[in-house]
Amino acid sequence: MIRKNSKWRGVAMLATALGVAFMAAPAMGEDNPPAGAAANVSDQPAKDAGGAPPAAEAPKAINVKGMFASNCSWCHDDYGMQPGKGPRLAGTAMTKEQVYERISNGKSGQMPAFKKVLSEEQIQAFANYIKGLKPPAE
Repeated sequence: MIRKNSKWRGVAMLATALGVAFMAAPAMGEDNPPAGAAANVSDQPAKDAGGAPPAAEAPKAINVKGMFASNCSWCHDDYGMQPGKGPRLAGTAMTKEQVYERISNGKSGQMPAFKKVLSEEQIQAFANYIKGLKPPAE
């Protein structure tokens, strides 16, 4: 019998979840953010005065909400608006730079590092999203 390696099984599950989320989730701006969340900002360049897009290829928009569902919702409920296994992210006292570092490097024994899984642009999009979350009225 082949022994299952949980580390690689977890990596494979994460890769599958990311692939499904990117393919199945609507593009940023096509969905509504959770209550209290800041509006997502598209990375699409503006059209020039004639209405034509710039000659350079536009970067693809990052679907932060879909990525959050695939990567973060295991511990942070309701798209970061409620605590779960991890803390509520809405209203965090951390700076945007601290949030970026936490996502990138994780926290020993509490949160995995994502710098080998996500691009710098994706981590920055997460930091922007999290800092844009407004805590629910209590």
